[in-house]
Amino acid sequence: MVLLCRRCSPSGAVGIRSGTNAVRSHFRGQHKLRGKQLEQVLGFVASQAAKHTLNDPHTAELPGDHSLPIEGLPLLRGFRCTEPQCRFLTINKNNMLAHPAGADHELRKGDGRARWEPVILQSFCRGRYARYWIVDDSNSSESSDSSSSSTAASTPQSQLTQKGHSTSGSAVLQMVQGCEAEIKREADERRRLAEDEAVKAIDRESRWVGFMKWSAHLPKKARPMLLKAGQPPVSKAAEARLWSEEEAKANRRLRQLSASFTRVMTRCRKRLDRVPDDTLEWLASVDPAKPNGKPFGDKQERETMDRYCLCFERYLCYCVRVWALGRKKAKREHKARFTGAQWDALGEVVRRLDVVAAAAERDGEKMAEKGAEEEEEEDLDRKELDKAVFDFCICSLKQKLGRKSYDNPLLHFTAVLGIDRAGEGWIPSHSHTRFLAGFLWCGRVLMLEG
Repeated sequence: MVLLCRRCSPSGAVGIRSGTNAVRSHFRGQHKLRGKQLEQVLGFVASQAAKHTLNDPHTAELPGDHSLPIEGLPLLRGFRCTEPQCRFLTINKNNMLAHPAGADHELRKGDGRARWEPVILQSFCRGRYARYWIVDDSNSSESSDSSSSSTAASTPQSQLTQKGHSTSGSAVLQMVQGCEAEIKREADERRRLAEDEAVKAIDRESRWVGFMKWSAHLPKKARPMLLKAGQPPVSKAAEARLWSEEEAKANRRLRQLSASFTRVMTRCRKRLDRVPDDTLEWLASVDPAKPNGKPFGDKQERETMDRYCLCFERYLCYCVRVWALGRKKAKREHKARFTGAQWDALGEVVRRLDVVAAAAERDGEKMAEKGAEEEEEEDLDRKELDKAVFDFCICSLKQKLGRKSYDNPLLHFTAVLGIDRAGEGWIPSHSHTRFLAGFLWCGRVLMLEG
């Protein structure tokens, strides 16, 4: 008996060695069977080995020529050498044509008959291990690619009848079909669990998320909207690629707001040199009872300060976008709460921003033609905008809070920055603390001026 795997090829089964390691390696490597399914296959092979001798398909004795085809093995169109006492069989016609000369078959003069004839062959193996025998397929109507399972097939030398072949093959076929159904069921179950896990992971709270209470503060459905509202304006180059003129205009307006905050921070940082070191040491400390040994000041790298300032710029852009909704709607949809003073200060920022943005839109390409009075007037408008931005920032920082920290719009925005890029889950703590560091540094610089 030879063990056949009928799943290996769409053209039919092939023989596999019956050793436990060989079977395990074959079904794990070729068919990706694991766990229970693989153990079932190994158990069936062991049961067959206990009943019958399982031969190596590379060396097993072949069935006799003109025997009935073995179920599952492909029927191959091949050729047989007709020379007496020669049993050369092949499925390659070129090999057949070259065979007589290579085998030193005597060519009889005047004999024009073909030295070969077509036959139907079967083999347990393919390639260099192929060994063929001739089969009689006159009563067989099965195609060579109709099988896709694993079975144990008998040879005549095993003294099993053809009925025995069918019985054994049916048992293995049912077993492997059961394995395939189980594999598919488990794959579907894993896929479903993975999808459920992905959904649950969105709201799964790490210790950091639980401590920050983000999930309780920001509703899941609103997070993509909140994330979008908190984005900074795109660059001038990216702005030129925006399809909508309305979007481009809104982006230009927010770029004016970012430029204003940059001017505010530049002015405030100049004050650092005029503040005593003792004050700066206390300002740099995280302990209210002990000053820091290193005074507070500029960061060593300009990129770090730009990154910190970008956090506050995003906060300002977010507030300007939310202001357009109105105070009640901002609270209902964004969970953003403003005190009366903060809302008034934000309204002043919006009004001053509209003036500066309108002047920039109006002038546009006429910058070179402007007179000194117009430039002075625009410079005054920018100064008024800078003052409004500074006042709103100070108003955001100087708010007395009770236990509800997210009643402050700035702290609310720190929660918005905790939303991941997909707009559904949360970023890890090590990615979020950089935002907190940015707000802390910018807040200290602003408070020195305030």
